[in-house]
Amino acid sequence: MKNILFMLAGGLLLFASCSKDDSDTEQTKDYVQLKTGNYWVYRLSNVDTLGVETITDSYDSVYVSGDTTINGNVFTKKYHTWLFYSNTPDCLRDSSNYLVSPNGRKMFSPVNFSDTLIKSYNVISYTDTTTLDDDTLFFYFYKMSDKGMSLTVPAGTFITMDFKGTFIPYGSYANALKTIYSHNYYAKKIGLIQYSSTFANSRTQMVWKLVRYKVN
Repeated sequence: MKNILFMLAGGLLLFASCSKDDSDTEQTKDYVQLKTGNYWVYRLSNVDTLGVETITDSYDSVYVSGDTTINGNVFTKKYHTWLFYSNTPDCLRDSSNYLVSPNGRKMFSPVNFSDTLIKSYNVISYTDTTTLDDDTLFFYFYKMSDKGMSLTVPAGTFITMDFKGTFIPYGSYANALKTIYSHNYYAKKIGLIQYSSTFANSRTQMVWKLVRYKVN
């Protein structure tokens, strides 16, 4: 296998189809908190394959900077300060109780815990295209999960629901890699309180936990 450092970024890999199966008393806006001026600060921990957590001195400060119009729809711009995420903002909007990206991918819903919201695959593109073809590494899907789960992070203990990603290795990678999970835990009136990313070739997980926040 090529020496490829491949990161599966939870909540940033997106496709969707949907239908509602719960009460509409829950509202997306209460969980994503996209008002201008809101911010969240997360601290990074690395978790190895044995579940041993190492807390680092790396932080990701996330803030809502305002709105932008894309294809006639108004989206909120959400910026990260950590290097990997900081080049462009996340552009998001609340549409029919789903958190939606500009290409229509549905990224979160507090009312649909039965349907697969995202289903797609990851492809490695080799630089030497004369000898190697692109290769499918993982098939993946995202669903809402664990409604009502209590989760403790440095900022406190919250009742959450999880936008959970499952990455299943494909083909020749099936024997070398294991199924990987990513998690995006949202708390009502707070926002995203913990999220994770995983390096596929090492299976070391990067977990970002909420340290402090301000929501209007």
